[in-house]
Amino acid sequence: MPMLRLLGILSFFVVFLSGCEKSGPATSDLDCYDYRDTQRLVRLVRSAADQVAHHGTAAFEVFRQHPEDWTYKDAYIYVYDGSGKCIFHGGTPELEGRTLWHVQDISGKYSLQLAFKMARNPANPHGWVHYAWNSPNRLNPQEKSSCHFLVTMPSGEEVLVGGGLPNLPVERSFVRFAVDEAVSLLERRGLAALDTIRSPASEFRFLGTSVFVFTTDGTTLVDPALYLPYNRNILNYEDDTGHRPIRRLIEQLQKEPSAWVVLASRNPRSINMMKKGMFGRKCTVDGRVLYVAGISDLPKPAWMN
Repeated sequence: MPMLRLLGILSFFVVFLSGCEKSGPATSDLDCYDYRDTQRLVRLVRSAADQVAHHGTAAFEVFRQHPEDWTYKDAYIYVYDGSGKCIFHGGTPELEGRTLWHVQDISGKYSLQLAFKMARNPANPHGWVHYAWNSPNRLNPQEKSSCHFLVTMPSGEEVLVGGGLPNLPVERSFVRFAVDEAVSLLERRGLAALDTIRSPASEFRFLGTSVFVFTTDGTTLVDPALYLPYNRNILNYEDDTGHRPIRRLIEQLQKEPSAWVVLASRNPRSINMMKKGMFGRKCTVDGRVLYVAGISDLPKPAWMN
């Protein structure tokens, strides 16, 4: 019976992951997200961006007067001008008037610079950035995911409108975007891009997820778990069901330009296996075939909750 249960779980996730690469047109640009909190946050920030685009700074007074419409949980709206000066902050109003362009989080990320960069990236349509931040009335930093939109106010000034949530689940689309960006960087800059990809201050390490790079024989160039000064071989890594997902990914990428494979790990707090998805792509850099991948948790089917 346990084996039949495990096979049923694996079958669910194989079907689930097969839907990651949609062949038909999406009914909504939010269809790529698995979690309702992610979708709700994008809707909130997009609505705020529309208000700022139509009403300019007058929208800030609307945000202040009706916080029930523009905040929920730990989410709130903020707005920065092109110099990085905060011109509205629904969470920490004391930041208004301050320039945060060179502020770094505890891993060294220039989160505001990354936000402007991602908001201008058409491959990241909701301008996602992941970083550490102090929520209002909290002393300790929390992992936070924020989406952003660049808008032009009636005055002609371009501003960045954003909002985020701490501890947002890692979406499959976050991992897919990070892997795609890493491949693009490798194709543009060659092996020199490896230093950027492995940097804790880059967009490639977030929410406990790391983009990693390895060769056809499984030798790591960027490690998936550790900041190592040397390479190791992960070709024969086995998950907790005895499967070898790195080998499986390489096999899939011989037939497809990108692929998802399932990993299983034991959860010490539950009788159920934890399921993760590994997304990967193959690319050629300086005449050398490399594999680029990232791992995310997978939503559980309802019957497992």
